[in-house]
Amino acid sequence: MHWIEATMALGLRRGLVAANVGQTGRDTSAAVVIFDGTNEVISASATAQERIAELGGDLWGMLPSSITTVVSAAGAAKVIPLIVEAYGLTDRERDVVQHVLLGDSTNQIAAALHLSPYTVQDHLKVIFEKVGVSSRRELSSRIFFSQYAGRLGRTLHTDGWFNG
Repeated sequence: MHWIEATMALGLRRGLVAANVGQTGRDTSAAVVIFDGTNEVISASATAQERIAELGGDLWGMLPSSITTVVSAAGAAKVIPLIVEAYGLTDRERDVVQHVLLGDSTNQIAAALHLSPYTVQDHLKVIFEKVGVSSRRELSSRIFFSQYAGRLGRTLHTDGWFNG
């Protein structure tokens, strides 16, 4: 779940930077928003309410699309293991895929999983074959976008899922 926190923090930072270039004297305390399992806001800091308002949203009403997109990506964490499971990957291959999705290098994956870089490369070859891709970029795209294929162009709910 660490990658979800990092993704949410990055999304919030980028949205705030883009919306507030040139502003000074702002409150620099942490903007914290806590969501429940249905992506509804259940708690937030005063700073978060201010930042979301600066992005053109309402914390307790309609959140800005930059926020809903990040929250939806966090919800994808529930779906990704099911997608990976569908490809028949072993537990170790799933571990490698998780690190690929985090953007880790071969050496980083090897260190985290206590493997040699050669073993990681062997796992990647098998994973690519099972999933039907030829690169890490294709693998990430296949995993993340398999739920969105054929749905592009449709209206997006505030929960990040497509209508119809």
